[in-house]
Amino acid sequence: MDCSQNCTCPEIGAWNVHCENETGLCSCQDGYHGQNCSLQCENGYFGRNCSEKCMCQNNSPCSPVNGACNCSSPGWTGDFCERGRAYSYYIQNHTD
Repeated sequence: MDCSQNCTCPEIGAWNVHCENETGLCSCQDGYHGQNCSLQCENGYFGRNCSEKCMCQNNSPCSPVNGACNCSSPGWTGDFCERGRAYSYYIQNHTD
């Protein structure tokens, strides 16, 4: 192995600014992937090396770090954006 080359990792995306000695790869933070951790997870994936699939429904994006759903699509709510807001309003205002 040629140790004369200096390899660095980005401050955002990698756990450390220096790559691993044996592999030359960066150790990515959750939400990032790629040889030098410069790529953020594609929509629909999250976690370490973007290996987890999001559970969000109704075209709602998730956090690339922890998979939390962002119910940005109009009319949806709930942990996975699975409930219509009209349904939630009805449940809150019509308790038996």
